[in-house]
This record gives sequence, C-alpha cells and structure tokens, in this order.
Amino acid sequence: MVNFAFTVLRGAAIVAGVMSLAACATLPEPSSRMTMAASMAAPQGFLDFCSRSPEDCGGAAAEADRIEAQRVAWSQVFNSKAAPAPAAIVPSTSGQFDWSAHFAAASASKNLEAIPAVLRRVEDAPAHPVLNEKLWAQLNKVNRKINHDLVRRSDQEGYGREDYWATPLSDGAAAYGDCEDYVLEKRRALAAAGVPQSAMSAAIVTTSWGETHAVLLVDTDKGEYVLDNLSSFIVPWAKAGYVWRERQFGAAFTWGVARSERLMLASAQ
Repeated sequence: MVNFAFTVLRGAAIVAGVMSLAACATLPEPSSRMTMAASMAAPQGFLDFCSRSPEDCGGAAAEADRIEAQRVAWSQVFNSKAAPAPAAIVPSTSGQFDWSAHFAAASASKNLEAIPAVLRRVEDAPAHPVLNEKLWAQLNKVNRKINHDLVRRSDQEGYGREDYWATPLSDGAAAYGDCEDYVLEKRRALAAAGVPQSAMSAAIVTTSWGETHAVLLVDTDKGEYVLDNLSSFIVPWAKAGYVWRERQFGAAFTWGVARSERLMLASAQ
C-alpha cells in the first residue's frame, strides 16, 4: 500500500533499529484500548488469505465464521442502501481500491446489538497478556526481524494483482511483500512464540501523507501497541500518527471502526 518515500523510511528504520536495542530493555509507557463503535466487513484480501491459510484465522472451528464474514462482505458491497457499490469504490492514491468509505456508510446506522454475532465477539476474548520484559522483548525482536527480512514490494509487482494478503517468508516464497504481508508474518511469528491470536489485530490506517497502510496491533494489559514495517519502534496506538480506519477486534472476522470520541482524544494528544 505505502509507496511514498519508502526507501528513505526503510533506511531510517534500520538506523532506528540499532538505537532501539537498548530501548527494548525498558518497558514502554502505558497505552489505551480502542473500543468498537460499528462493525464492517473484513477486507476481501484478508478473507481470501483465510480461505488459503485457515490455520491463521481460527482453523476448522472458525470456517463457519469465515463463510458468514464473506457473505456479510458481499452483502454490504452490493445490497447496502447507504451507498451504491460502484459509486463507493474509488481508486486510492496507491492505486488500490478503497472500500472504506462504502463500509463506513453501510455500517454507520448499525448498532452492535443488531449486527451478526460473528462480527461482535470482542467480549469473548481471553485475558490480555501481561506486558512484562519477556513479552516486550519478543515484540521488538519480531518487529525488527520481519522488517529486516521482508523486502517491500507491491502486490501488483509481486503477484500481478491488487490486495493479495500473504505470508511469503514463512511459506518459503520470495522475501517480498506488501504492508499487509508484514502484518501477517508478525502475527504468525508471535503466535508461534505463544502470544494469543486474540491479542493481535490487523488494522488499516491512512498515513500523514495520505496513503493506505496496514499495521499490527498487540493488545496487552497495558493497552494496545503498534508494530509497523515503517518503524523499528513499537508505540502506543494513539501516538502512531495515523488516521485509524478499520481494524480487527481480536477475533479473526470481527472487523469494525473504533469509537470516534477515543480517536478524537488520541488525535488531540
């Protein structure tokens, strides 16, 4: 997704990675936790990934949820009375189709009680992992390693199509990927290290220069922190400098927008 000044940012990230080694020994400042205001359909690229790699999305036990999430995704796109799909689907500056405006409009009038159960299982998540020195070191290690090992390449360049979510490193493919691939690789690596999948959420954001981007959120007992391929530093979500659009809320197919008052507060900090 993000193309603007990526070479410069990647170089800065490598330098910052060296500086962050000492910082890993110190626990970060407390963060906070986003809460859901409205549901929306999961991105189609993510749903396609889950159909190819179900073990990353809850396994066989979550297959019914994936099918329901896919049904909701298509129904929101083609059957919503809030905005016709063709008018809502417009190219973003990165060349990808930006569905966010349509999803936001389609879900704006829905309350949490009215949406399908598959999209509102936030309360079912287990206790948040304790952010101790061991977990903090693990988060930093994975963030730096994936940022270093995976080389930035657009989906169009790598796969000949847009919005293709994949895990090229752990699947043994060429070490190239888009920002969503960094998210999935980090999520898989942290899950293998024992971090609960329910504590990790993909998020779609807009950068300060207007590009669509994806990051990984890790929800701890001290709040949510951002793992980003554009930075070696892990920061509280409110200090990442992004406009938060849509995100998972723990469960693989629970996607939505955060409560606006929390986001307004974060932007004012």
